[in-house]
Amino acid sequence: MECMGFGQKWIKFIQACLTSCSISILINRSLTSEFTPGRGIRQGDPISPFLLIIAAEGLNILAKRAIANDQFWGISVGHDKIVVSHLQYAEVTIFIGEWSKRNAKNVSKLLKCFENISGLEVNLKKSNLFGIGLPKNEVEEMANYVDCSTGTTPFTYLGIPIGVPTTKASSWQPIIEKFDKRLSDWKAKSLSYGGHLTLIKSVLSSIPLIPTRAELDKRNIDLDSLLCPLCNNHIETIEHIIFHCPTTTNIWLAILKWWNLPNSTFNSLQDVTTNNQSFTSSQHESEKNGSVASHFGSNGWQWSWRRDIRGGEEQSQYMDLSKALSDVSLSSDYDSWCWECSPDGLYSVSIARTRIQASNLAPFSLPTLWCKHVPIMINVFIWRLKMHRLATLRNLEARGLNFDNSCCGFCDVSEESHSHLFVRCDTTYQIWCRTGNWLGIAFPIWNSIDDIWPWIDSNFSNGKKRIIITVTAYSILWNIWRLRNCITFKDHTFNRSHVFDNIVLSSFNWLYARYHKSILNWTVWLQTPMYSL
Repeated sequence: MECMGFGQKWIKFIQACLTSCSISILINRSLTSEFTPGRGIRQGDPISPFLLIIAAEGLNILAKRAIANDQFWGISVGHDKIVVSHLQYAEVTIFIGEWSKRNAKNVSKLLKCFENISGLEVNLKKSNLFGIGLPKNEVEEMANYVDCSTGTTPFTYLGIPIGVPTTKASSWQPIIEKFDKRLSDWKAKSLSYGGHLTLIKSVLSSIPLIPTRAELDKRNIDLDSLLCPLCNNHIETIEHIIFHCPTTTNIWLAILKWWNLPNSTFNSLQDVTTNNQSFTSSQHESEKNGSVASHFGSNGWQWSWRRDIRGGEEQSQYMDLSKALSDVSLSSDYDSWCWECSPDGLYSVSIARTRIQASNLAPFSLPTLWCKHVPIMINVFIWRLKMHRLATLRNLEARGLNFDNSCCGFCDVSEESHSHLFVRCDTTYQIWCRTGNWLGIAFPIWNSIDDIWPWIDSNFSNGKKRIIITVTAYSILWNIWRLRNCITFKDHTFNRSHVFDNIVLSSFNWLYARYHKSILNWTVWLQTPMYSL
């Protein structure tokens, strides 16, 4: 680690992790006394992969020294004849070199030397030897000489197929099947809403971005050269690769010639779409190098034909051109993006969401009732409650699950449904009444769970009292559901005072996390909650 540039303080941290760990064994559900492992860290320690990478760096150094001393010959690729000898990723290593017994023998000696230095053992029986464009018997003879197995193409490296035509969809089918297997439907259904969000973020964050050499240099990444690999004469930037490099310039000239357009020089991406670039509308245009802006005046589009337009096909084409350009207007400003769905031309997430919902989603009149004063988990719970999608016994029976007793876990009289469980049951109604006495209001007897939100809208206008009532109602519903799960799955007993204390505490914590600490006081919240904000 010292040779790799690690500081002494960090090295001491790693040494402490290796020498200070202890292990105890569980025998008959009793822990034995702790002891120090004699082989370093225990199996499955999170630091193991990082230590393996450091140890594998020794193999990289040995391979480079073998190449420098002409003990191993790699292969040259590209116009610059870059020598590629080995690829490493964690514990997977590929040696690439010329086909010769000398190369194979030296690789075997190199691996043996690495074993003696690091203490790691290389299993040659699990290693494969590949020969590209060689007879099978010659590959088998070389594998017996090295004492390893033979491999054939195509094969997989880090899950990617090697030696297959990458342009065919069938070549990537095994990877697609692997993803389908790991992200099967039943696993996706078992993910929580937070798990779905984490999965989506991880997929989006793994989209590869390929920066230029100039951008890598800004990130303090050491590179052998910052020059463009196409011309080897200029620093590699996006503008240079696309427009200024002689190779790409010839491509642009070939495209312009193919389209029968005059030669032009582009300096940036904006020059490709700017309205000052030359164009040829037809073979009858007198100004061959005229710009788009020169053909547009205060009275609309202006053309200068070499001769009058004849009837028939030419007249039809001219009418189609005039019709297509009738709604087009140009300005002297630079080209910019305009959001057509918005009156002011600016992009808005809310308008985009509305358009997507209107065009792609089925009509849905039920609002989400998102409350910014409670955690996301509670908002999701309330939304599922409004949709009647919670896993009540009635819903589970509708999905084909049978139970010996589908009655409410509180009263054991009526069937457990959303409305009965949260508002109509005598036990839950007592919880509503006690919370209402604390708030100084009287909750009515609701017939359905859907009656809660119209009652809040009709009795409390937008203000602090509405916030307190909404947060407290969400806390009541959430704690009723938690109590139901504890009774159903853990055989807990019902304690009305304990449930009420949880309602008071959870609603206070939600508001306390949202508002400034000096606004909400615990003592005031207990005594006069409606006037605590």
